[in-house]
Amino acid sequence: DLITRWAAIEERSRAVTAVWTGFNFGNMMGLLVAPFCVARWGWESVFYVFGTLGLVWSLGWYLINRGTPLPSKAACSRFEYVRAGEALKRIQEEEAERAANRHSEKIPYRAFFKVPAFWSMIIVHFGENWGKFTLMAWMPIYYKATLGLGLGWCSVLSILPYVLGICVSTTGAAIA
Repeated sequence: DLITRWAAIEERSRAVTAVWTGFNFGNMMGLLVAPFCVARWGWESVFYVFGTLGLVWSLGWYLINRGTPLPSKAACSRFEYVRAGEALKRIQEEEAERAANRHSEKIPYRAFFKVPAFWSMIIVHFGENWGKFTLMAWMPIYYKATLGLGLGWCSVLSILPYVLGICVSTTGAAIA
């Protein structure tokens, strides 16, 4: 919903790329910063550091990006700004009308479970998450226990899938 509201149709593949690149970048930075925190302040510090960063990020995102998008006056001419305001008003009216109609519509949840494509999306999403989070959680442990590497090297080797993810998503966006 965020991308459909904030990104123009022709920019949506880039917006999705930005989201996935951010996801991979965040994982990469977490795997690089966590060993430093553990070595310096103990394992508990990882939860405090990342929890605090998450709260600050969420607050900043809320303060900057709340509401419906409207370009700044500095970014466009007065005519474009007025047109954008009119479009925003129209969007808000349509959303209010949709919200009013939403209560009368019944969503056929049971019908979703009868569609094979729905089940394939569930299975693929589960597999992707299971693989990604298994790698994120166990790869550093494998490097340390099996290969006898220190925390620093475990961290560096563990970010490789995320570096590759950034390269692939960026390349995919350029192709799309």
